[in-house]
Amino acid sequence: MPKFLSTCGMLSCSKGVCPTPFISSQTHVKADMLPVGTVKDDKGFVNVIPFGVCLRQYPPVPCTPKGSWKNPSANVKIDGAKVLTKDSTYKCDIGGGSVSVMSSGQSTVNNN
Repeated sequence: MPKFLSTCGMLSCSKGVCPTPFISSQTHVKADMLPVGTVKDDKGFVNVIPFGVCLRQYPPVPCTPKGSWKNPSANVKIDGAKVLTKDSTYKCDIGGGSVSVMSSGQSTVNNN
């Protein structure tokens, strides 16, 4: 099973200039003491931090991520929402970038 994406995991966008940390909205299920992300964590500037500027347009414009998560865990849910993993991706509806997980932010699972 792929590692869960948790707060402080790092994301990268194919149209952005710099990686940024992921931030989960839920706080009660953790991996390595960090909150685990779900498909509900899809809000730009809240969960998906801007990647600097968007290279889709010339001249480059500020990144404003907006989209939805794909490829979550098929079997693991938190409060009914599928959990994000290292294999999850986020397609930006604004700039068309493909966001991938560079590092999950976890090495073990802890439900405490």
